[in-house]
Amino acid sequence: MAPRIAVYGSSLVSERDPGYRLAYDLGAELARQGATVVTGGYGGVMEAASRGAAEAAGTWSGSRSSSRPTAVPATAGSPSASTPKTSWNV
Repeated sequence: MAPRIAVYGSSLVSERDPGYRLAYDLGAELARQGATVVTGGYGGVMEAASRGAAEAAGTWSGSRSSSRPTAVPATAGSPSASTPKTSWNV
């Protein structure tokens, strides 16, 4: 079974912010190493990590709270992942 690595961070980070690129690169590298990237499914850092994983042809899963109606639309994804093995704050 592939490891599941959670990436959570600010949803307020824009694409112009260096943290966005860092999260994107992290998601891409995790995907290239065979991990499933698990995020909160919102914008900012979580969007960047998901996009990085998706564009590296990897697997990602976003888990959203029903109390937050403004989530990033899913453009790529995977079966739901549960119980992340590691958590990263970017």
